[in-house]
Amino acid sequence: MNKVRYEITLPLTLNDGSPQPPGLIEWTADEIVAAVGGCSVDGESVGFWKFDGVVYKDRNRRVLIDTDDSMSTSDFISQLKAVLKLRFQQHEIYIVRYPIEVV
Repeated sequence: MNKVRYEITLPLTLNDGSPQPPGLIEWTADEIVAAVGGCSVDGESVGFWKFDGVVYKDRNRRVLIDTDDSMSTSDFISQLKAVLKLRFQQHEIYIVRYPIEVV
């Protein structure tokens, strides 16, 4: 079966710059592991983006999911995105998907 990688960027702060409640990334990782079997969480990075004329600076962590390319995983990720927007109180949660070859 073909493999894909999903990369989910999760903010460590709210849009006003205050910290996210503790444990949200771990909670999210636990959900991903239960649904698809595993994930990795990268170290902190900084991102800048603009929404409705306001420039935001985010401290982020990236969650990496390498998994089989299946409709059930795609459906899970789509549903997870909506949950994460609420959980992390964000206008958008950035998720990318691309094929990978594991060697």
